[in-house]
Amino acid sequence: MIQNPLYPLYLFYPFNYLHMAITQKKSGAGFYIALVIGIFFIILLGAASIFMKVRQGTDTFFGRSGMMTVTSSPMAYDIAVGESGADSFGAPAMMNAKTSSYYPVPPQTAGDTAAVAEPRIIKTGSLNLEVESARDTAGKVADVATSRSGFVDNSNIVENQNGVTTGYVTVRVPSEKFDESMTAIRTLAIRVSSESTDGQDVTEQYTDLEARLKSAQAEEAQYLLILQKATSVEDILSVQSYLSNVRSQIESLQGQIKYLGNKTDYSTISVSLSEQAQLQIPSQKFDLGRDARLAAHAVILLA
Repeated sequence: MIQNPLYPLYLFYPFNYLHMAITQKKSGAGFYIALVIGIFFIILLGAASIFMKVRQGTDTFFGRSGMMTVTSSPMAYDIAVGESGADSFGAPAMMNAKTSSYYPVPPQTAGDTAAVAEPRIIKTGSLNLEVESARDTAGKVADVATSRSGFVDNSNIVENQNGVTTGYVTVRVPSEKFDESMTAIRTLAIRVSSESTDGQDVTEQYTDLEARLKSAQAEEAQYLLILQKATSVEDILSVQSYLSNVRSQIESLQGQIKYLGNKTDYSTISVSLSEQAQLQIPSQKFDLGRDARLAAHAVILLA
């Protein structure tokens, strides 16, 4: 009669059988039977442990209820990968050894491509010119730009109460015509009072934005593939939320790339115009009596 109610559990504890095999002093059928049963239960426990880990890994993406869950990182998907190296939705993936997660294969970064990319330089120039006529010279500066496939970005002409005219003109010209345009504008002046040029290299920034755009577009493609496989309303809404965020990133990156592209494709030249001071010579002959009467008249008016 079994007195211990936990005795049935004793039958399934593998190390008890190994203990029994040792106590049999390696003789008789009992030794071999206990040894085989002990090894069998050890293998069985190991297989069960592996099964539970695999099941826990697949539940990370779809959840225990079968509903899809997406990790907080928009680039990470815990999805099953077949022998072809593609995820269960047919999209290429790369394994993270630490987390057993799979990520879309990223494109080249700016550090990889900046060395071989086309140089992107933002060129700017500034000229302060003394001219005979600010209004006429402003028109000639515009002609310099338009004749070289450029355009006038801003123009302002002001005439003060003394009849002296000043002006400010900003033109945009293709980057390859920058030096040529600066030389042509310089020849329009009586005197160049000041001049400056500047170049800002944004090649790495530009290529980094392009790399980030490709990565975001690849991420968008992954979510679209997942969306095709989604069946429940919860899954569809979840993926659409991530798609909305990714598309906002794509639009932002495209805007920044367009801005830098415009700044590097067309250089900016700012021109300040001032008319040269001229000595005014009286046109009438000197008349002491007349000038005295005019002066007296002015004193009376002021009194």
